Amino acid sequence: MPYARNARTHSEQQVKVIADSIQRFGWTNPMLIGNDNDIIAGHGRVLAAKHLGLKVVPALRIGHLSDEERRAYLIADNQTGLRAGWDLDTLRLELTELKGMDFDLGPLGFDDAELAAILDVRPTGATDPDDVPDVPANPVATRGDLWALGRHRLLCGDATNIGDVESLLDGEQPAAVVTDPPFGMSVVKRGIALLEWCLAKTDGLVLDLFLGSGSTLIAAEADSRRCLGLEMDPAYIDVAIQRWQNFTGERATLDGKTFDQVKSERVEKD
Repeated sequence: MPYARNARTHSEQQVKVIADSIQRFGWTNPMLIGNDNDIIAGHGRVLAAKHLGLKVVPALRIGHLSDEERRAYLIADNQTGLRAGWDLDTLRLELTELKGMDFDLGPLGFDDAELAAILDVRPTGATDPDDVPDVPANPVATRGDLWALGRHRLLCGDATNIGDVESLLDGEQPAAVVTDPPFGMSVVKRGIALLEWCLAKTDGLVLDLFLGSGSTLIAAEADSRRCLGLEMDPAYIDVAIQRWQNFTGERATLDGKTFDQVKSERVEKD
């Protein structure tokens, strides 16, 4: 039985959202009832069950609470969840990748306006996205380096070597591939605006096996996407890393060491 003094309200729209979630994911969270069969938690789920025409729903009996504790817990169960927030960058990444897998985002509880606001927000870079650092004479990177650049990965390797490609992918399946072989011979300037326009045609993980100066990496960063990049020339690995660091203000790492730390070990000691 619903608790008569339940202060939590449930609009028809919210009940529909709960019902959609139950249909998509199943009944993953049982309602809580007392020894008298009064509902302690799960009033919204019960309304959703009625909306779906369900006659029986999972329930967990809670008999150890006093009357005062039950009344207090009903409030606490609703209020404590409101204290949580969202890491918007991580949420955007998760939603973008789910969308790229053709997963229906409807049952997640966000309305269309909320999803649009989350997915369309793009970070503003600290530098012009088309700025490219100079190519170093003595690069820091070496063949086989697998650099972590925030959510991105960058491997110094050979696109014609299946072992290098598999090492970069690490079992992941890209949603889009940007490529302009042979090495360094593309006659089209890969400006960020052009790449963003291309990436807008799809969602999810981006793969570039001829990364060059890192334009695909910057476009993916600006679009809140993940990029896996492969480049044969160590000097251009350095360029892509420096470009990303300048744009984001973050630090690339190799086995837990920053780019500057690796540089001091490899270059400055020579």
